Amino acid sequence: MMHWLKQMFSRRRMTDDLSDEMRQHLEEKIEVLVADGMPREEAVHAARRAFGNATLIEQRSPGA
Repeated sequence: MMHWLKQMFSRRRMTDDLSDEMRQHLEEKIEVLVADGMPREEAVHAARRAFGNATLIEQRSPGA
């Protein structure tokens, strides 16, 4: 039982870490695009298109 709980929490922590890292990369890309003169709303859409499907990336990651 304890092993199962440890695995569950470890997997959750990895998923949370991956989500945080992807969010940081997305924000960095948005900031670069805005600094280059793109309006923020357009930069958000462009960064998301360039990054791809974050949910799918999370689901396909090891430990998910």
